[in-house]
Amino acid sequence: MEKDTNAFVRVSQRDHRYLELSNGRPYIPIGFNLVGAPEEEQWDAVVGKMAENKINYCRLWIGRDPLDANAVNLRER
Repeated sequence: MEKDTNAFVRVSQRDHRYLELSNGRPYIPIGFNLVGAPEEEQWDAVVGKMAENKINYCRLWIGRDPLDANAVNLRER
């Protein structure tokens, strides 16, 4: 079986309610909600730290207040 590092996420061919890796193994998301985007120059370090810790999922909140759907520019807040 091919390594998971060479696989991508897709809809499961066995059950369309689930996701799986392209090699047929289950996709188990490991990650967190990232509230507030880092500064542009910090992205490489943030993604590098995520890779070091085997994070394969991140949900980025673009507003600092999770209930504020209209917050887009964090610099103005």
